[in-house]
Amino acid sequence: MIQYKMIIVLILLKQTNASDHPEQCPFGYELIVFRLEHLENRVSQLFEKLESIVAENQLATDERMENLSANVTRILDLLEEVERSGAIVNHQNRLDKSDETTAVENNNASTITTCRDAPSTGIFQLAIPGLSSSAPVPVLCGVTLFQGSWLVIQQRVDGAVDFNRNWTEYRTGFGPMAGFGEFWLGLELISQITAGGGYELLVELKSETGEYGWARYGRFAVDGEASKYQLGELGEYSGTMGDSLANSGGMKFTTVDSDNDNWSRNCAQHYMGGWWYNSCVFNNLNGLFTPKPNEYGIHWNGWTKAATYSRMMIRRK
Repeated sequence: MIQYKMIIVLILLKQTNASDHPEQCPFGYELIVFRLEHLENRVSQLFEKLESIVAENQLATDERMENLSANVTRILDLLEEVERSGAIVNHQNRLDKSDETTAVENNNASTITTCRDAPSTGIFQLAIPGLSSSAPVPVLCGVTLFQGSWLVIQQRVDGAVDFNRNWTEYRTGFGPMAGFGEFWLGLELISQITAGGGYELLVELKSETGEYGWARYGRFAVDGEASKYQLGELGEYSGTMGDSLANSGGMKFTTVDSDNDNWSRNCAQHYMGGWWYNSCVFNNLNGLFTPKPNEYGIHWNGWTKAATYSRMMIRRK
């Protein structure tokens, strides 16, 4: 500001032809002082006006940001509603497509000893080797992917079935196999089927927009109830989703009413689904069914999208 005043002084001195001694030209000096004061007042007025304009602009900007934030919130709500509507439509499409599958299932209730004996995808009566005293049990065999002959032990497709269950329900199994439904085969059956060894595991995940991932393990077995259905040592991994299940190797199964994990609290209670938890949510395919990716949903470390479909299958090698 001082520099501007000096420049103005020099200009005015030149215009009034003032001498180097202001006492010799008092009128010119007083004129300079007057003009400086006038300019200073004008500059002050301009600064005040500028501050007022800035304040008004800031207020207008704040209002625009609030409106923008409200619009973004409304858009996100609409997108979430569209996602929910899309999930309903997709679920109906799945049900429509499952009619043919259901017919096949109902016409193929023959007894098999492994899914390699199944001629097509469908529900079959499995006679478990070594358990001749027990009646055959219904299982869902899939014969198309990865050279086929897979036995499905878990399936999530639409969130219709609650997977936040107690120990007894996870032991015996729950959910409908028929009609492309959601189900858990049951820990006891999984243990009995894999007791003889020689089984491998395939895990599949899909997002609502069609992204697909898989993980395959060369060995899979589950111990009996006395060992809390402990997950055995897993074989060699291959796939596209990352080796997330390795974190659960050797872990016992935990449910809301049976805490067998390595956390100080109960992982199943916190993440609302039974699983072979270690110190909680490194992986959990039995969590909440949600269209948003988060650790409370169908979770697999290395899969960043929201999984709205999961399937676990085993096969005798």
